[in-house]
Amino acid sequence: MLGLRQGKRWQEAVSTALLGDWATPLLAGSSIGPAALAVLRAEAQTIHRQLTPLWRRKANGSRVIPLDTPLGDGLTLYDMVADTPAALDLDISWLPDDVQLAAILAPLDLVERRVAVARAHPAVATWEEAALMVGAPDPAALGNRVRRKLKRLRDRHTLRAAEAAARKAGPTCL
Repeated sequence: MLGLRQGKRWQEAVSTALLGDWATPLLAGSSIGPAALAVLRAEAQTIHRQLTPLWRRKANGSRVIPLDTPLGDGLTLYDMVADTPAALDLDISWLPDDVQLAAILAPLDLVERRVAVARAHPAVATWEEAALMVGAPDPAALGNRVRRKLKRLRDRHTLRAAEAAARKAGPTCL
């Protein structure tokens, strides 16, 4: 009667749409015309679209696929994303030319330094993601540890630099 497809999501959409105010003409004692059925059909289609999971929809004519889609051999689509930091492939046993940055990064071990460099890449949004990029078995824990350690090292470096500047300025007379 409504000309809609069948299926579980369609049944749920139609039953939800039936709860709407499409039947207001019935309360007034008049009959339901084609306009009321068109409103019911449009409401059911809207609700069906809302009930459809994102990965079942289309964007620009193509299906949306979640990044955690398994590809076999333990790989997911996330592992195959092309925009991964190229810096992770480098040997980062070096320290940068920036003296202050080198002083902060020097106490880090190689894995921690790799996480820090990965986090600096624009394609990496979180510390956990940076640790995941370097292959950490527990990326959340490693990312959090490196974040806290870098914050401590930065604060210590800032304090020492301020103390050195104060010593260099010499005693002040009031």
